[in-house]
Amino acid sequence: MDWKTWVAVGLSIVGLFLWQFFYAQQLAQQPPPAPPAVTENATVGEPATAPALAAPSPATETVAPPATSPSTETAGPVMAPRTESLRSGKSEYLFNNDTGGIEQVNLLVHLGENQDAVALNRDRTMPIGAIGSEPGIALGGFEMKADPAKSRVIFTKTESDGLVIRKIFTLPSDDDPAREYQVGLRIEFENPTGGELQRLGYFVSAGGAAPIHVTDMPLYRRFDWGREGKMQSIDVNWFSPSQVPLLGFQLRGAREIFAEARDSISWAAVASQYICTILTSPDNAGASVWAKRFDTKKQNNTPVYGIQGAMGLPGFRLAAGENKALTFDIYAGP
Repeated sequence: MDWKTWVAVGLSIVGLFLWQFFYAQQLAQQPPPAPPAVTENATVGEPATAPALAAPSPATETVAPPATSPSTETAGPVMAPRTESLRSGKSEYLFNNDTGGIEQVNLLVHLGENQDAVALNRDRTMPIGAIGSEPGIALGGFEMKADPAKSRVIFTKTESDGLVIRKIFTLPSDDDPAREYQVGLRIEFENPTGGELQRLGYFVSAGGAAPIHVTDMPLYRRFDWGREGKMQSIDVNWFSPSQVPLLGFQLRGAREIFAEARDSISWAAVASQYICTILTSPDNAGASVWAKRFDTKKQNNTPVYGIQGAMGLPGFRLAAGENKALTFDIYAGP
């Protein structure tokens, strides 16, 4: 190249560095967006709205320090923990009474770290099928009744205003190999009171995905969701801070939560390599999604992250004596 070309290249590099420096300074002056407001119960007489995650903008980012281990927080009365274990085909399902969901799924014929059975939703993430109104916090206080003969577990809770919530998990039949990793979930809301009841909406948890091996690449842990035949996806790196390479200028800080409001969401999923948990709404009932990152194991003092997420449902009203039911399919397997 002649000297003019070298000068042009040099000026381009200097211009790029100056632009990156100016952009980083401008971005640092912008205040972070406020997290979405969350309210579980609504006042009767106000119009029903979408769940707490719904917002005018398509995506909401909350800037905060990196997420830590989730420890499964609950909203509502605290109950003595009790678990029930049911087996179906090649899977073992551990149910929890308080949060009313699948605490862990052990895939008995799939081996992971140390040749142990691969466990879905371990590391104390949100139980699969748990509901709530605030991301990462499950609604507690569910009584559990297991019926192994019918491969069914029923959870029941009565809210302070009288709303009855019932969740029915039905395990796959051993006689149907095509559905051996699929669990049916039916969520019922009943108003036995003499007045109208209203809710702003709940989310339904798809659980969490942790590394199968501590050396797995971060992009293996993903949160995916589908709407109108199109899939969208993020991995655990989405939550990490962003910097200008080599120069070290920070473009943004770590992000605590991913949230997006959309209508007609048909499914939401968490995945780690070829293992996934998919929550599907046959009626495309989803109105939003959220995902959070959490710490799992550490490799050479380096954090190793998992991801958990959920599908949000729109708000509803129930007149005296009225009930409402939603059905979901849960796939937890390879």
